[in-house]
Parts: sequence; C-alpha cells; structure tokens
Amino acid sequence: RQHYRIGVKNDGTLRVVDFKGYSDIGAYARGSGGISGPDAYVVPNLRTEIARVHTNTSCAANYRAPSGPQGAFAFESALDEIADRLKIDPVEMRIKNAVDTHWGDAELSSNGLRDCLQRGAEAIGWADKRRQYASQNGSVRRGVGMAIGTWSSRIGPSSAVLKVFPDGSVKLFVGVTDIGTGAKTTMSLIAAEALGVPLEAISVVSGDTDLAPYSVGESGSRTTGFTGTAVIEAAKNVRGQLLDQAATRLKVSRESLDLRGGKIVSSASPDQSWNIRDVTGRNIDALTAAITTSPQTSGKARSDFAAHFAEVEVSRDTGKVRVLRYVAAHDSGTIINKLTAASQIKGGVIQGIGMALREELIWDHNTGIPVNNHYHGAKVIIHPEAPEVEVIFVDAGEKEGPFGAKSVGEIPIVPVVAAIANAIYHASGARIRELPITPDKLLMAFHNGAGAAHA
Repeated sequence: RQHYRIGVKNDGTLRVVDFKGYSDIGAYARGSGGISGPDAYVVPNLRTEIARVHTNTSCAANYRAPSGPQGAFAFESALDEIADRLKIDPVEMRIKNAVDTHWGDAELSSNGLRDCLQRGAEAIGWADKRRQYASQNGSVRRGVGMAIGTWSSRIGPSSAVLKVFPDGSVKLFVGVTDIGTGAKTTMSLIAAEALGVPLEAISVVSGDTDLAPYSVGESGSRTTGFTGTAVIEAAKNVRGQLLDQAATRLKVSRESLDLRGGKIVSSASPDQSWNIRDVTGRNIDALTAAITTSPQTSGKARSDFAAHFAEVEVSRDTGKVRVLRYVAAHDSGTIINKLTAASQIKGGVIQGIGMALREELIWDHNTGIPVNNHYHGAKVIIHPEAPEVEVIFVDAGEKEGPFGAKSVGEIPIVPVVAAIANAIYHASGARIRELPITPDKLLMAFHNGAGAAHA
C-alpha cells in the first residue's frame, strides 16, 4: 500500500513529494520489503517513510528489480493524474522533471533519459495517437500511456581467469552462471575485444566451482559491469605478457607491437604479422592471468534509464485489455551484445505485462497459505499473447564500466506496469489503483461511472 502527497507548480514542476508505504513481508524478516520512489526525478523536498509489516503469510522474497515495478506503478500513475489535471502532456511532464546531470549531490556518469523519452514517443506516434484517441465512441477503445524508470547495479567482487595457449586458443574461466541472459556470450565478446583475438578463439568455463573463480553471482544487474571488468583486466594482463614475449623474440620495442584479430603486428613492419605460436614457441605453458576485482568508479553515480510506451485496447463490455504495441527506449550504456540485450528487455516487458494484467498470489485468509501455488494458477503471459515490442537503445556516452556498458537485466520490468495502467486510463477513463488490473476491476469502475465522460 502506497500513499503520495505531491506538490507541483502550475507549470508542472515538482516541488514536494511526501510518501508513506506499507510493505507486506510475511511472517519472518527477510531482505526485502523496500519500495522505490521518484528516483528518476528532481524533487527539491522529499520525505519517504516505509513500514515493513509482518503478516501470517509465507516470507516475501526478491524478484526481478525488487521494489521497482511497485514503486513506479504508484508514482508514475500519480504523476499522470497531475499532468491530466494541469492539461500537460505526460511526456513533457517527465522531460521537465527528470534528473539531468546530477542525482542529488552526486554527478551522473551519463544520462540518456530525455533522449529515451523523445525517441520512444516518436516511435509509438505519441502525439498523433494522444489526439486520435482523445475522443472515442463504441465499446472498444484504444489509448497510449507511458512511464519512466531507473535502476542501478548492485556492488560486489567478481573474478576471471584467462589462459592463452601456444596455438592461439583462449580459455576463459568465470564464476557467473548463464541463467538465460547470454552471460557466456557477453563475457566472450568482452574478452575477445580486450585481448585482440577473434571471438571463435575463445571458449568459456562458467559456474563450475571446481574450475572457475569466485563471483558474487548473477544478480543485481552486475554481471556485465563487475565480471566483465575482471575479464578485461585479465585480458590486459595476458595481452601484456604476450607482447612482452613477442618484443623479446622479435627484437623490437614493446611499444611498437599490437595484437589484432589474433595476429601480432608491429608499426615498424606494417606489412608483416605473426601468429601467437610464432612468438611464444611450441613448448611453453599457457599464459595465464587471474584477476579478482570490485570495480572502482570515478565517484560518479551510474544508473540505467528507460522510457516505456504502451498502446492498449480496452473493452467496456468485458473489461478485457489487449496490449497492442509496446516501445521500450533504454539508456544502458554501450550494448555489448544487441541480440541478448534486446531479448532481456522484451522478456522484462512481457513479465511486466503479466504483473500488470493477470498475475496475482491469492492467500487462504485462515491459514496464510497461497491457494494458487501451481502452474495453472500462475496466469503468465505466453508467446501468442505477447505484443510487438520495439526496443530502442540510446547511447549517452558512458565512460565507466566495460567499454562503457551499464546494465540491462532488471530495469526492463520497472516502468511496464505503470505504462500499461496509464494507457488503460487514456483509453477508458478508469484509474485502477490495485494490481493486477483485471476485467472485474475495470467493469466495476465502469459501473461506478469511470470513463462515462471520457469520450
């Protein structure tokens, strides 16, 4: 349960946010129960109070982007209500109040949020559809809505071991496990780029505790940032060893040598190149580097930003909602692997749609035991029901992280629920304040007069 009191100027500038939230954490205290607030906004006067409440139910636990979607649902819905009352476009309301170069007193390393807002709005045809859908007749009506979100990586150490063999093959050992995010491919790409060898030269051993080094784990949106940094440092170390050996064997200065595409080249002899075996010999051991690191930043705050836009269709006869189209514009720094990054975002959007429209944990009020704790009761969105999701990547010139990468694992789910709720309101005039937004809640809202004049 969340309660907001928000003060704004007549032009929509945020001045005051007073927030109080209550979070059900079940019968036992665990590391959960937070609720995110207006993290992506400049709020001169902010007060937050969150009470973690014990109930006779099983323990609450963290899920993708813990506290993010719930907090965004409340605040982004409230901001849309304010924009509606002030007759201000919701996108302009966000642009006016979004964080820019600083997050409080901390300078941001980069921020592409305004670009995300502008490009996402253009992609979905925001201005035209807001006008087109402003006046509708009939029982089935359409609307567009949007919301923004931000997320920061959690901190923790990670390690990498990298070996280069005389035949030029490379073996990379990392402690992270690929849980469907493409982590092994991403680590291979980072190693290949940092070392200067073809991607096909690299094989990865991950998640094997007998062979791979320690990692804090693939959670908290930190795999690319933290393990990727360890991979880069290990690659730099081995690369240095290799070029040192090459300089000695070729009798040239170390500074004149480079490793590109698995070949050693010299600025002194630009027409020549050498295989790794040519400069290391056949009978040496593999060149090895083992790195454990907890990446240090320049002191600037690093965060991902996203602006999401949804187009929905709402039936006033049945209360059914269909998500027709979805646009997700993200600033996640340099994208190491566009295929897996886009898949992460699409997956987060589909999870968020389920959270917005269908998924609900129902408790037996006498025992505190969930009654739909099985696959039949999950009601997740399946592939034929998923809408078209367009992903846009915005490059804001990030300098921190591996080759300027930020993170992409958790932020995709953060704005989804709010974007859909705001689109439903635009389509139907019904503002639903409790998740999921099911047909019965919408029909009750229509019965009570919601949207009667929204045509």
